[in-house]
Amino acid sequence: MKENVRVMLMSRIPVSLACGLLLATLAFLSGACDNESDPTAPADSVITVSANPQTIVVPSVGNGVTDITATLRSKNGTRLPDQEITFSTTAGSLDPPAESSILTDDQGQALCTLFTRTSATITARSGSITGTTQVQTATCDLDQFVLDVQPMD
Repeated sequence: MKENVRVMLMSRIPVSLACGLLLATLAFLSGACDNESDPTAPADSVITVSANPQTIVVPSVGNGVTDITATLRSKNGTRLPDQEITFSTTAGSLDPPAESSILTDDQGQALCTLFTRTSATITARSGSITGTTQVQTATCDLDQFVLDVQPMD
């Protein structure tokens, strides 16, 4: 009996209204099921950038190398995974290359490597959020390296 009531109620709704309701329902459901998120950090996030080592020893031939880490956190300190970060530098070159999009990992971190012979400022950006770090250089011409190991008493 309930099936007949439903059919009767549906038959009293004009077809154009039924189609409109169906399209509106589908549009609502497709928006509610959208799993894609914005890959850039929310405007109130913070990027902390660090280098390891902070001072690069530059050999007489070639570049010095340091690892750059950008950590992205929300305003309450929660690390933000799956967010796009791009790096740029005032000197040297980056790997991945500057302005390449790198997704933050499960710890909210994105990594790159700087190769340089001179001091540099590295900037990490996600949307409108930026963070920077300074890398210094020191030259060293090693003709000889002596390591003196003494036994402990």
